Amino acid sequence: MKKESINTTKKSKQKIIKYKNEDTNEIKKLLLILLGIIAIVFLLFFITSKYLLKDGFQKEQPSTKSVEIDYTSVDVGTMFNRPYEEYLVFAFNANDDDNAYYHALISTYTGKVKLYSLDLSILKNKEYVKEEANKEAKNISELAFGKLNLIHIKNGKIVEYLTDIKDIEKKLK
Repeated sequence: MKKESINTTKKSKQKIIKYKNEDTNEIKKLLLILLGIIAIVFLLFFITSKYLLKDGFQKEQPSTKSVEIDYTSVDVGTMFNRPYEEYLVFAFNANDDDNAYYHALISTYTGKVKLYSLDLSILKNKEYVKEEANKEAKNISELAFGKLNLIHIKNGKIVEYLTDIKDIEKKLK
C-alpha cells in the first residue's frame, strides 16, 4: 500500500506541477502578446512622427510671424466702399518698369483727400485691365482700367478719372 500512496502523491504532485506549468505558459503568452502590441504601437508612433514632422520630433515651437495689414491699398471689389466720403484711387501695375516712380508719387502725396493704391497685377484685379480705360464707369461691372489710372471717388461715385501721367502728377502734388 505504501507504493500506491506514493504513486498517488507523485501523480497529484505531477498534476499540480503540470497545472502550474500550463498557467505560467498562458501568462507568459499573454505577456508576450502585450509586449508585442506595445512594441508595435511605439514603432508606429515613431514612424508616423518621422513622416508627419519630416525631421523627427520637434524640439522648438515654430516661430510666429506678425501680420501687417496695409490700410493704404484696395482692390477692385472694395474700391467703392471705403470709409471716407471722398478719396483717390491710384491704379497701376506693380510689375511695370516705372513702379518705383509710382510709389514715390504715392509716398510724397500730402493732399487732404485720402489716397489708396490699387495693384493691377494682382489676379483678382487683372480682369478689369483693358486696352483703354472706361472713364464713364458708374459701378464695378462697367469698370475698365488702362495702364495708369487715378480715380477720384466721392460718395461712392467716380467724379474724375485721369489716365495721363502729367495730369496724375498735377493732382498728386
